[in-house]
Amino acid sequence: MQENLSLSSLLDFLSPVLINCENESSFPVSIRGITSNSANVEKDFIFCAVEGASFDGHDYIFQALEKGAKVIIHTHGEGIPENTVSIKVTDSRYAWALCSSFFYGNPAEKLNTYAVTGTNGKTSIAFMVKKLLESAKGEKSGLVSTVEYDCGDSSRILEGVRTTPDAMLLQDFFAKMVENNCRNCVMEASSHGLHQKRMGNTLFAGAIFTNLTGDHLDYHKTMENYYQAKKLLFTDHIRENAPCVINIDDVWGKRLADELKEAGKKELFKGKVLTLSCREKEADAYIEVKKLSAEGSFFSLIFEKKVYDLSPRLIGLHNIYNAAESFLLAIACGADAGKAVQILQQRNIAPPGRLEGFFLPSGAGVFVDYAHTDDALARVLESLVPLKEKRLLTLFGCGGDRDRTKRPRMALAASRFSDMVMVTSDNPRTEEPSSIIEDIVKGFPEDFVPLVEVDRGKAIEKLLSMGEKGDIILIAGKGHENYQESNGVKSYFDDRDEVRKYIKSHE
Repeated sequence: MQENLSLSSLLDFLSPVLINCENESSFPVSIRGITSNSANVEKDFIFCAVEGASFDGHDYIFQALEKGAKVIIHTHGEGIPENTVSIKVTDSRYAWALCSSFFYGNPAEKLNTYAVTGTNGKTSIAFMVKKLLESAKGEKSGLVSTVEYDCGDSSRILEGVRTTPDAMLLQDFFAKMVENNCRNCVMEASSHGLHQKRMGNTLFAGAIFTNLTGDHLDYHKTMENYYQAKKLLFTDHIRENAPCVINIDDVWGKRLADELKEAGKKELFKGKVLTLSCREKEADAYIEVKKLSAEGSFFSLIFEKKVYDLSPRLIGLHNIYNAAESFLLAIACGADAGKAVQILQQRNIAPPGRLEGFFLPSGAGVFVDYAHTDDALARVLESLVPLKEKRLLTLFGCGGDRDRTKRPRMALAASRFSDMVMVTSDNPRTEEPSSIIEDIVKGFPEDFVPLVEVDRGKAIEKLLSMGEKGDIILIAGKGHENYQESNGVKSYFDDRDEVRKYIKSHE
């Protein structure tokens, strides 16, 4: 937290959204804290009234005043007393993010921040970019990802709660990274986080766009809205000349690259577009696939008239894209290319729960993966098909209180590649697991009959018991997650532990 916060400096920070400020003489000698939750207000606090999906902070302004708030930031607050500073803004979500940055002394300015956005691949890429920057560029780096939050202190790595944290928590992480002498931060930029402006005024030193497929349409409503939310990373948060790696084999990526290049001609975009393709040799970086196998992937990346032969221990074409995008951003930002080639060959290059492999006593191979969209499931299954000698068996479910439109699409994706499918629960949250499964089952073709077991633990055990030598089994949807959420209660559950327990009991 900054010491001796002044009203003038706060207003300067809020200038992008500031309408007016009233009762300026009531600004306290010292600000003790800042919050957007009225329950956390204490004496001499700043309270920012944020309009959320379920609650509107403006309804709690007087509760905040009763608890001692001396500064109220709002878009439509009324009746704020004269002994309280009233700051009216155009966008309270953006104001909250700016205040959070201000409160911590704008720590992102002291870091090189890198962001990954898209529907699939964000976590794998974020992990790889972090390792490449640390080992091939020699710079300590923090990580904000779906799996974990690492602020540069190996003894205090936190489990990830959401892909892009709340604005205040994100700035807290940035500040801790600065304290721990990190030079960089690599983070996943979710569509929710971008749309809700959680990144505030953070400008990134580099960014990656992976792909865009149907997900989060319960929130965004249309693919166009979803795309526009992702695009904000590049239009609102990129430093001048920052490399922006874009997969143009994805139709939305191609559109993004074209639009950013056009915006660059009008000086509305100041980053540097680096297109990546496995199909178009005219792209800035071209992928030439050599071999896909159970041991890993082998490909060449041609960039700036140089050929880089890469062999990451990752399975599938989708992971070739992930590795290529990570490598390209890292070397574009100054990482040593030779060292980067070696680092990508390491066994621990991928995050946990991404095609994490096991072998059953029966001889069947088992993979646990986070794939939780139809596109991600299809990509993973497509990469596993060449590995099977007999059958490909798949288990998956869908989360409750999330995009319902993807449920039948996931069923169709599973049926396209699998010889057998087990449908079960994921995180039902407040929905009935049976109703989620009903939505899923509607997507299977008439001639494909899935197995159904609501209890995920029993479902995994049943499918594993069916595995024979030469079979490949995919357990999808949760990956690294070690819990199951139902009716507001989180219970310990880890797909990987279920596999381990089965193996131990059948040795």
